[in-house]
This record gives sequence, structure tokens and C-alpha cells, in this order.
Amino acid sequence: MRYSLIFRRIARVFAATGFLWLMLSMVWATFYGTTETLGESGETAVGLAVLMVSLVLYLIGQGFFLQKNGFWYAMTALHAGLLLMMAGLVGNALFGEKGFVYIREGDTASFYVDKAQEEHPLPFAVGLTSFRTEVYSGTLRPRDFTSNV
Repeated sequence: MRYSLIFRRIARVFAATGFLWLMLSMVWATFYGTTETLGESGETAVGLAVLMVSLVLYLIGQGFFLQKNGFWYAMTALHAGLLLMMAGLVGNALFGEKGFVYIREGDTASFYVDKAQEEHPLPFAVGLTSFRTEVYSGTLRPRDFTSNV
């Protein structure tokens, strides 16, 4: 039981550190506008990686040192799911490609454009069959956008 307590305390320290790191990186990105989205930020990836370490330590502490019952299985599944979700976020932040597909109604596109305005091919084609904009009555302010892709 003593080892379980040590793992949980270390996991809490990593969780607090990762959470604080994420909050500070969000504040930094908000005030300095360093990235378009937080998913593009390397600082976000670091904070998520620290949180992932805390989850791994928690799962080790839970898996080896505690009695297994229904609650144990539920908590293990929850934390393993969080771990997988964060791994996806880190992978996207580090290796993901981001861009825009410019397409007009009736056309198709098989490439996307990144921030540097360079074209990159897509392994498929996207077509826009129809696009409609609804506005609030009496104004020109958009209320809804509907498209068939």
C-alpha cells in the first residue's frame, strides 16, 4: 500500500505541473498571439506530455498496488481513455498538417493550401454541390451556413 501512495503523490505533482504549464501556455498564446490555435503550439504538447506522464504513473500505481474491483476497472478505463486522447492531441500538435481548402459551389478540389500559401495534394477530392447563407431578418448579419459537400 505504501508504494501505491508514492505513485499517486508523484502522479499528482506531475498533474499539477502539467496543468499549470498548459494554463500558462494558453495565457501566453492569448496575449502574444504566437499561434493560430493551441493545437499548433509546442508548449501545449509539453504540457500534455507531462499530464500523460502523470496518468501513466497513476495507472501503474492503480494496476499493481490496489485491489481490483468494479470501481478499479472503471477508473482504469477512464484514465486510459484520457491517456489515449492526450496522445492524439500531442501527435496532432507535433506531426499534424494544417491548411485550408478553397472551393466554390459546383467545383471540386484535390489539394489544400498551408499558411505559406503552398499547395499540398490530398489523397481524395472534395466537391461542394451547394452552399446557402441565411441571415437574421432585417439585417445582413449571417444566421446560418448550410453546405452539401
